[in-house]
Amino acid sequence: MLVCHTDDAGPLFTPRLLLAVEVLSASTRVTDVVHKRSLYEGFAVPSYWLLDPDREELTVLELEHNHYTCQAVVQAEEYHHVDLPFPLDLSPTELLG
Repeated sequence: MLVCHTDDAGPLFTPRLLLAVEVLSASTRVTDVVHKRSLYEGFAVPSYWLLDPDREELTVLELEHNHYTCQAVVQAEEYHHVDLPFPLDLSPTELLG
């Protein structure tokens, strides 16, 4: 899933992405965790979340100085508050819901 401002969406615009969420699977794990991470860093996507349905785990990454840093690893029904790309309280169980 990719998130951008509605003003940036549409066929004539190149959206400035605010958030990329990858749902991990065994067949795409390396692509999502390594390759896509590098691409999103290059495009300066401020927030990158990795959602692992097998572990019911969410990893929240934020861009700092052109590289992602881990802000939180949230397990199952734990809640975590994020401010980027917008204020939100979330848990992996609800995201998978």
